Amino acid sequence: MSKTTLAPVLAGILTVAATAQYGHLAAGPFPIDLLAATGNPNCLGVARSALGGVVRFWVTARQLVAGGPHLLYELDAAGAMVAVHNQPPTASPAGIRDLAWDGGNILFGGHELGAGGAGVLHRFDIGGGGFLPSLPVAASGPAAALGTIRALAFVPGGPWQLFAADQVGNAYPLQIVAGVVNVLPPMPAGLNGIIGAGYDQVERRLFFFANGAYPHPCHPAPVNVVIQDAEYCNGLPIRPGTDVTFGNLAIGGNAGGMEVYRRGPYNLRFGVVLQQTAAGNDFLVEVDLQLERGSSCTCGPLCGGVRPADVHLGGGAATPMNPGFQLELRRGNCAAGGVAAFLVSLAAPIPPIALPAPPFAPGCNLLVDPALSIMLGPVGISAAGTAVQPLPIGLPCGAPALGVTAQAALLGAGAYFTSRAASFEIRP
Repeated sequence: MSKTTLAPVLAGILTVAATAQYGHLAAGPFPIDLLAATGNPNCLGVARSALGGVVRFWVTARQLVAGGPHLLYELDAAGAMVAVHNQPPTASPAGIRDLAWDGGNILFGGHELGAGGAGVLHRFDIGGGGFLPSLPVAASGPAAALGTIRALAFVPGGPWQLFAADQVGNAYPLQIVAGVVNVLPPMPAGLNGIIGAGYDQVERRLFFFANGAYPHPCHPAPVNVVIQDAEYCNGLPIRPGTDVTFGNLAIGGNAGGMEVYRRGPYNLRFGVVLQQTAAGNDFLVEVDLQLERGSSCTCGPLCGGVRPADVHLGGGAATPMNPGFQLELRRGNCAAGGVAAFLVSLAAPIPPIALPAPPFAPGCNLLVDPALSIMLGPVGISAAGTAVQPLPIGLPCGAPALGVTAQAALLGAGAYFTSRAASFEIRP
């Protein structure tokens, strides 16, 4: 079936079964009332560690009394208090903001880089060593522009160890050399008002958590927080994604810190602090999102100078009554054929299907369910390496949630490979 006749059909299917592009709040112990757990009404950042299989949530917070220390709370997997640690003395009015776990014993955290002895990156040994000596931040031009290490993500295996972000849409690589933190020139993060950040080592993607007013046709008040992904390859500038998934549903609030982790190979989770919620308290919630996932069978590894082929969401958010919604294939910097065929499945999660090698590279997967898949195409690829497939959504508010996974196969000129999948949820 051609794309010209299939798009209205798919829109009709979505009319029956979907509403808005939202990640949903995970169950279990969440949401965790941080005021009840810590006694502190001013929580800020968060990290999740799993050292030796022992899960801990680490939450930073302002001082409880004037002149007292700012605090770091250690919670177990269910949100119960394990210990409280005093942060090092500082002139900062808020202390450490967001946290980043290095996958071993160290939590990193930062705050203002200005006067008052605050130009440092903090380190905490979760193995029992407590706060270690802080690392000084070189007072360079980029450091002055960053101002405050607010959102923080640890990125292993590359030339930069960490990323921080400012409030006007920039991400700053942080490089630790001989015990000194160098702030390198910023890259566009594609999102303003960033408060939290995290990194997924499986897909090598940065994620940013931010405040903003995002209108939605099924909700009278704008949604106030958003999570967005950005591709990052070793040594290359980050490339902001277009997949914006709202992480705030019923309890309201503003963005705080964020950590990215997995509860399985295809189960990407975001632990986020929601501040000043409708209940008046700060909450720790876990957002279960269906975002881009899966391997790309292009011309090499995901990193090391190669941009993988990705499917993104474009034309605005996947919300009701959005006739401009579309799927976009970005083939990266690999030589490829001139035609793409989009494959769409109305189910998620979907188990991977191994592709034969050759012609595909070993370990490549297809992430569509053959019982539910629909092929859209062929679609021409532009000189810029982008193929666009219109996918209008016409539906009423209040319909049940639906998982959608899209992937693209590129054909021609001897190049046969698939893109990474874009999986997302459309829900009330």
